[in-house]
Amino acid sequence: MRIPSLASLSRRQQNASVLLMVLVVTTVLAFVAIAYMRMTFSQNSFTVRSQVWNNCMPIVEAGIEDALGQLSTFTNYNFAASGWTGTSKLFSKTAEMGEGYYSVTVNFSNVVNPVIICTGYLPAPLTLASAASGPLLATTFTPNPNIKYISRTVRVVLEQDMPFPKALVAKSFVDFNGNNVLVDSYNSSNPLGYVAASAGDKGDVTMNGDFKNAGNIGNADIKGHVALGPKTTLKIGPNGCIGSVAWHVSPGKGIQSGWTRKDSNVTLPDVGPPWTGGAVPPTGNGGWKYILDGGNFQIQTLKVASGERMRVKDDSVLYVTGNIDISGEIEVKDGVKFTIYCDGPNCSLQGTYTKQDIASEFVLYGLPTLKSITGNGFAAAIYAPNAAMKLNGNNQFYGSAVVDSMTLSGNSGFHYDEALATKSGTGYRIASWNEI
Repeated sequence: MRIPSLASLSRRQQNASVLLMVLVVTTVLAFVAIAYMRMTFSQNSFTVRSQVWNNCMPIVEAGIEDALGQLSTFTNYNFAASGWTGTSKLFSKTAEMGEGYYSVTVNFSNVVNPVIICTGYLPAPLTLASAASGPLLATTFTPNPNIKYISRTVRVVLEQDMPFPKALVAKSFVDFNGNNVLVDSYNSSNPLGYVAASAGDKGDVTMNGDFKNAGNIGNADIKGHVALGPKTTLKIGPNGCIGSVAWHVSPGKGIQSGWTRKDSNVTLPDVGPPWTGGAVPPTGNGGWKYILDGGNFQIQTLKVASGERMRVKDDSVLYVTGNIDISGEIEVKDGVKFTIYCDGPNCSLQGTYTKQDIASEFVLYGLPTLKSITGNGFAAAIYAPNAAMKLNGNNQFYGSAVVDSMTLSGNSGFHYDEALATKSGTGYRIASWNEI
């Protein structure tokens, strides 16, 4: 038996050490490689996930646009025909869009400020490939429960756009047959309000007037433009004046060049009811016949007789299914908006109103059944395209009116609130947008 020499044993030990060291280094390098690969995979996963998260927002926006499209007119409150489900005050819809989908809800309990909540979904990165074969649809569908989704949710509060870019829009005719009828403009955002001496010339009058002599200006002073229908003949008296403020100073009569035109062809959509499910009637106490403390109210006939008072403490919508007859007092708190929908044939506003010349905070919508509006000095934004409106005597109106016809007589005045022009349109616009 041969006994290994000490030198041979030393070499074997050295070789074993080297082998062990190589094994250790290889193992460490393998762990480092695996860790790096995992880190790279995680980084890529986070990047893809971030991209998917970002891509959820266009889907959210598509859902919000869908909801806004359904709210684009006054009368289109029933969405069932477009794939929406729910009640008259709460509609919802789920629609596929590419690899993802959106789920959107419209809370219509407050018609002045509806709320849209929309969530956009996209498949998480690990399931993205399996879902990529889905079609691009805009119809309702049921999400796949086997797919994990990334989502983002946005809450949008809307405000109703008011169609008041002009002082007066008449679907048929205007008749200014008074002695000193005046049409001019002011801006209620100015703390001074309406001041006759500094009134502006934005008192524009528009009429379709598809018959002869639909525009009887008489001897009125109109500080603004007049737009007529192509078939309309304008009648103006010897002392009538249409033009700028400077034109009214000198020569003080006649029509300024460029301040009349004959191409008016406006379309005025009808107003639908604010809701179909009903609302609580207003009640009162402490000397007030009615107190509206915010929200929606409904009543068959609104009558506030002389000596009676009505108070609006917070933003309120009142749906009157019959006539309106106000001879008493309407008090509306500063900064509060009061909106009335009238479904009866007659609306008489002969009482007193505390808002003086702030037109945007008292809005009257007339349904197609409203045929007559009469009033004395008050401020309002009126949209009643089937109603004949009349101002008599020394009554002064502040705001804007969209009506079927307008008659001004005596020394009455029509003063357009230019602040209403910043809210022109016929539907809803976004007041606030918050991700939740």
